[in-house]
Amino acid sequence: MEAPLLADLGGLPPGGSARFEDTPDGTRIRLARWDGGRPGTVLLLPGRTEYVEKYGAVIADLRARDLSVVTLDWRGQGLSQRADVGTLGHVGRFSEFQQDLRLAAAVAFALPGPHVMLAHSMGGCIGLRGLVSGLAVERAVFSAPMWGLHMSPLLGPVAPFVARFLRAIGRGKRAVPGGTDENYVATMEFPTNTLTTDRDTFERMRAHLAAHPELGLGAPTVSWLGAAFDEMGELMVAPPPRLPVLIGLGGQEAVVSSSAIHTQAERMPEATLLKVAGGKHELLMEAPALRTEFLAAMDRFLGLA
Repeated sequence: MEAPLLADLGGLPPGGSARFEDTPDGTRIRLARWDGGRPGTVLLLPGRTEYVEKYGAVIADLRARDLSVVTLDWRGQGLSQRADVGTLGHVGRFSEFQQDLRLAAAVAFALPGPHVMLAHSMGGCIGLRGLVSGLAVERAVFSAPMWGLHMSPLLGPVAPFVARFLRAIGRGKRAVPGGTDENYVATMEFPTNTLTTDRDTFERMRAHLAAHPELGLGAPTVSWLGAAFDEMGELMVAPPPRLPVLIGLGGQEAVVSSSAIHTQAERMPEATLLKVAGGKHELLMEAPALRTEFLAAMDRFLGLA
């Protein structure tokens, strides 16, 4: 079934199309694609709270390289089907996201290769599980992958146990302690935000949510957090993928765990870790100089430079 692309938000390149497709468990997922003119397809995996239109400039960059692009809204966010938890982000197990990934991958693999995965934050966690499970891409690029969460030394050791305990006593569909149903970007001021040092990008994110509140997503549920801790822990001991990998990490990262990224990078036999000094979490949506640094490294990695 045809799905909308919200062109009024600006930034999306022409020529895109979107469809709703159902996963095996009956969840409706929005998939979007742009066909390129040269061999090469990028499977773009967004992070938590994100949606296709937020990646308009990224998709435009990839289309400027004449590459095909396939992306999606994960279950529970964007215009994909959501659980009955209001605006909270919810999932029972992270394995559910693999159904969404397989839908998007089927579209991408029908387009010309080589096939590359470009994954940000939560998409990096889902994407790594895909690679471990045999997702047949030739190369992978990760932007601030969620292989651990940034937490204080006091909270970090106990948070997984608290999340699992609250989930076990039936509070899985409630917001994480301290969380609300409001979107982070809509409530946070630019000077203290942890996503980007680029004010124009930050204001564009806020404008998106003002124009289309249905895209907004609040805090994760306790179930989501417990499932995330389970998945990140399992991936830390899973056999690492054996393919060329580029990992971007900002010097001011404060959303995901930098130490977990370093650990995973060291485990991967063909990984290159790029540290972008001054960058925050959204390297693909950073200030022009920082964004260009990451994109230039990606071009070299993919043989496009």
